Amino acid sequence: MLFIIALLAVIAAAVVYFNAKKRANKQESSLALVALVVAAFIGLLQCWTIIPAGHVGVIDFFGNVSDQTLLPGVNFVNPMANVVKFDARTQEMKEVMTVPSKEGLTIDLEISLLYSLSFENANKIYKSVGEDYLEKILAPQFRSVVRGVTAS
Repeated sequence: MLFIIALLAVIAAAVVYFNAKKRANKQESSLALVALVVAAFIGLLQCWTIIPAGHVGVIDFFGNVSDQTLLPGVNFVNPMANVVKFDARTQEMKEVMTVPSKEGLTIDLEISLLYSLSFENANKIYKSVGEDYLEKILAPQFRSVVRGVTAS
């Protein structure tokens, strides 16, 4: 979005600059030239994105998700695309559960799971599940497995 605004500002500044140059208005033309350079610089900055260490980026261009994931560092991207950043570091999910045992007794458990998102599969997760994969897939599966193990 900022890229489109910068592009429109470049066009407007160019029109003002050339009109001021025709009228020989030096002050207005120099001001328009400064605005043109600043808007062009802002538009150029939109062509790069920075992915922090331990994260991975997924390119979403109007609903079309790229098969390539962006690794940590500076990456060249389409300025119109949306880059979704996922945390790929090892994280911990803690659960406090009351589960039935094989004998029919209830057991209070405090259990944790260490997980991390694979760099290569981040785009597949984004395509099939979305950004909140923890609440949609990981937590329910974890609770189901824990209940299944404690019941047997």
